Amino acid sequence: MKFFTKVNVEDLNGRISYKDKIISLGSCFANEIGAKLKDSRFDILVNPFGVLYNPASIASALERLSSGNVFSEEDIFTDGDLWSSFYHDSLHAEYTKEALINKINTSLKSDSMHFITSSWILVTLGTRRVYTLKKKNIIVSNCHKLP
Repeated sequence: MKFFTKVNVEDLNGRISYKDKIISLGSCFANEIGAKLKDSRFDILVNPFGVLYNPASIASALERLSSGNVFSEEDIFTDGDLWSSFYHDSLHAEYTKEALINKINTSLKSDSMHFITSSWILVTLGTRRVYTLKKKNIIVSNCHKLP
């Protein structure tokens, strides 16, 4: 009985060095690896949208970083006291929609610059399951508890 699939991975052409810019995106493992690299004084941007688990949300984040398209009121929601983004984890929440839009767009500007000048992109996946906001027919980055 075979309980695993053997995967042959070729060596990379090059190694990460201290002069490289790095971005780490994805699951909580991306946070852990990113924190280790940051503690070791690497120039790394760790999960700028917060923890993202599925490939569709990670692809959306990469596209947003690449394009620099700003977030608008269409991209946020409120459910109680806090405003949140469909494209970020709950750590990015704010008490007003203006504060949230300002926060995520200010971050996006600097994060996009880091992204387009990065030599390495580290991506870790957590699941293939996606959550869809039915009324807008969009994939959301996290399972925000909405009615």
